[in-house]
Formats: sequence, C-alpha cells, structure tokens
Amino acid sequence: MILMKFTNDHVIGFFIHEDNENMNIIGASVSPEFGTITVMIFRVSILEVIYYLRRSSDISLTRIN
Repeated sequence: MILMKFTNDHVIGFFIHEDNENMNIIGASVSPEFGTITVMIFRVSILEVIYYLRRSSDISLTRIN
C-alpha cells in the first residue's frame, strides 16, 4: 500500500493484479457536499424570490398549464 501526503490532501494507493475481478472496499464513507441546512436555506430563498416576483407590480409572470 502507498500513502502520500500533500499540502491539502492524502492519497492512498495499492496494486491490483490483472486477473483480479472483484474488489471490496470496507470502511469507506462519503460525506455529502451539501448538508441538510444548506438545502433548506436554498429552498427558502427560492420561495422568497418567487413570492417577491409574484407580489411585484412591475413584473408579471405568466402561468403555463
């Protein structure tokens, strides 16, 4: 196994034989890029923009059914 450390990252490498068909990686986890709070803030801000545009007298949105 190869372990290298850069200024901001860590790299783990390993050798795989050519005749190997399957590989299991155990203990790995993925952290989401956007958390739940970020998604909620994004939704609320979109709803506020829609509300403002509908209440604005200068801008009229046409509704398509």
